[in-house]
Amino acid sequence: MNQMNWRFLENISEVVTSPFYILNETCLVDNYKNLLSAFKKHYSNTLIAYACKANNCQSVLKALSGAGALIEVSSSLEYQGIINLEHDPEKIIFNGPLKTENDWLLIQKNSSIANIDSIDEMEQLYRIAGLHSNKDFRVGLRLRLPTSRFGIPVDVHTFNSFKDSLRNYPNIQYVSLHGHSNCKTGSLMHFANLTKLLLKTAEEYFPDTIQSINLGGGILHPEIPAGSVNEPIPSWHDYAFQISNLINESRWAHETQPMLYLEPGAGLVANAVQMVTKVIKTEKSGNNYRVTVDANALQVKPTRHKFNMPLELVKSQQDAEYHSGCFTVYGPTCWEDDILLSDVSAEIPRKGDYLIINHVGAYTISLMPHFIMAAPAVISLEDNTFKILHPRQTLLHPTSHL
Repeated sequence: MNQMNWRFLENISEVVTSPFYILNETCLVDNYKNLLSAFKKHYSNTLIAYACKANNCQSVLKALSGAGALIEVSSSLEYQGIINLEHDPEKIIFNGPLKTENDWLLIQKNSSIANIDSIDEMEQLYRIAGLHSNKDFRVGLRLRLPTSRFGIPVDVHTFNSFKDSLRNYPNIQYVSLHGHSNCKTGSLMHFANLTKLLLKTAEEYFPDTIQSINLGGGILHPEIPAGSVNEPIPSWHDYAFQISNLINESRWAHETQPMLYLEPGAGLVANAVQMVTKVIKTEKSGNNYRVTVDANALQVKPTRHKFNMPLELVKSQQDAEYHSGCFTVYGPTCWEDDILLSDVSAEIPRKGDYLIINHVGAYTISLMPHFIMAAPAVISLEDNTFKILHPRQTLLHPTSHL
């Protein structure tokens, strides 16, 4: 962005206070459209539900909802929050291991999509369906993968008992199969195995009722920062080609043409948000340097991962001579381990400079604790000016992002 010079950032900081986040709504919506287009090219019955846990900032949710995305939620709080944004409740997928009776009744009333996460939750729904025999419950089943503690065991006894239960609860219908794992690498093999499992289970146990398969989250953005994972990142075309081929090769899927749901979170939002933070001081430490800024580590990487996000330096002194070296970026708190970036080899930032830390859209705002410092403002850039999307946290705005 050519307007991201020091004076421009300083003007913003005078209004919203540094540090602050910049949300690129165009980038966010383009990510959604490009991923959807990649899949629809190979399998037209594809829908994307954004996993709002990745970034529950209202502006993110409104932008994706306005672009046509479904929203995936994992709690009553998220569910009600999305409805309050006037998002169509029929375009909400409710996952997660904890749903109350009131949740189930709202899901049924609103015709939302919900996936059963465990046998205990299935028994809970039996009880609710028995008490409300005049209401129809169309639900999905989350299948347990070998590496996960969530989901329903995939075995003959379990699924036969589910089928038998339908005789006692004719107002329950299984219409979707869902899978999601803790795979962090975005592996094509993982998604291939998951797709095969969902297709095989649908064909063997529920060939006449399953209308959709849901691959959950985990699809990565192809431009994820180097070092984030230890293997090559597939392109969105690679994901779409492999998954769609497996669906198209399935006899059951060929006959039924099920809807394919994807639930990306970080893959859509990570590169759509930047953090801008000002350098407070720079000091030499042996052969290296300590650079202290006004943002803390929890505002950049609350998961405490170890890799460095892409960094840009915006100099306050354009004509000054900057020397290159190795430095670590620290936050301003009393926490010794308040480290944003480690062992960076680049020009040494000076007091008054700004650092722009990229790819901070995922699990920052939604996971960021209220630890010592206020939550930063969120802005967007428009031509040569800016728009405040969410003000900095204050006593008057304690939860300004939500």
